[in-house]
Amino acid sequence: MIRINLLPYREKAKKENVRRQVSILAGVLVLFVLVLFAVHLYFTMSVSRLEAEVKAADTKLVALNKKVGDVEGISSSIARMSDFPGEARAMGERGRARMAEYDIGRVIRMHEDLFAEALSMRQA
Repeated sequence: MIRINLLPYREKAKKENVRRQVSILAGVLVLFVLVLFAVHLYFTMSVSRLEAEVKAADTKLVALNKKVGDVEGISSSIARMSDFPGEARAMGERGRARMAEYDIGRVIRMHEDLFAEALSMRQA
């Protein structure tokens, strides 16, 4: 009877199988790292874009706040005037009295006096 030793063939096939599995594992690992890098790059770009949008929105908000001014202060003053009509009426009367001091005749006389004083200082 002839005896054939098949062990080296089986061992060679086993080594080849292990080598193939290691190669597949290495390929999958490399692919996984590439996918992680791509995801990281995508999120980094998204965060940068969102930060730029937030900065632009903050700049726009500051500009709008400058235009609007003190809305709460004005609204509370208007509410206070509607809550105290007597005080509002008195304030209006004081304003009218103050503006009455600046009728056109008086303003013209004030300017004439100012020009006369300037001319007298220049001639002196």
